[in-house]
Amino acid sequence: MQDLGDAESPLTGDSDAGVETLAMVETLTLAMLTVEALAKVEMTTLTMVDTLTLAMLTVAMATVKVLEMVIVEMLTLVMLTMEALALMLVEVLTVKALAMAMVEMLTVEALAMLTDIADARGAVGDAADADDAGDVVEGVPVASAAGNDNDNVLHYLRTPVMLMAGHTPDEVVAFFSSETPKVSSVAGS
Repeated sequence: MQDLGDAESPLTGDSDAGVETLAMVETLTLAMLTVEALAKVEMTTLTMVDTLTLAMLTVAMATVKVLEMVIVEMLTLVMLTMEALALMLVEVLTVKALAMAMVEMLTVEALAMLTDIADARGAVGDAADADDAGDVVEGVPVASAAGNDNDNVLHYLRTPVMLMAGHTPDEVVAFFSSETPKVSSVAGS
């Protein structure tokens, strides 16, 4: 076999042809390896870019989905809050209406009770002494001296109720007198 170190170069005619050939082969090999490495790097880079692009798209899509879910959730919460506020408002209005109806019922009931008490007093009032019965002090009829303090209280309670019902002061005095009262149901009739 021929020693490459002693062979002549076909290009230059030197005896260093082996080294030159070796250098050319090395250069070609390095060039091929470099091209292959560059191709691999390029392919790897493209793969990474594709992967990153897909990952970014996935993240972007996931982010959009998350944002959509958050927006839908916020809208749902806002709608639920509005609905809860509306229900609370209706409840408050209902409670207020019930309270007003209760106050109105209590007022009507209290007036009815006062009327019943005064009517009961009127039925028993005939037992009062005739000398003081029918006296008026500051526009309010007074019970007789023989009557108890409850009679005076009933007079004070009954008088405004009768006046509000449309009775005249003369009718009120006549009602509390010892005589049988003739009270009209409507004032002025």
